[in-house]
Amino acid sequence: MADTYLEALTSRFPTLECAIAQLHRDDPKFRSVGEEMEMAEMARARWKDMPDRAEEYGRILERLEKEFLDAVVKDNG
Repeated sequence: MADTYLEALTSRFPTLECAIAQLHRDDPKFRSVGEEMEMAEMARARWKDMPDRAEEYGRILERLEKEFLDAVVKDNG
């Protein structure tokens, strides 16, 4: 996951910053989800002129975000 995207996630979820940083450092699967989120975000932006396609990537991003947050909550639980 690019450092800028990691920064974006910690800015978006500031109360989870420590858990996100730890999981990013220690869990390859978590890093993979973050990388996939970054790619889905970029794809959604790239297809913004084709709403159906952008919406498809938006749904993918929502599923990945849920997986991301589930991992953070599980780690903090």
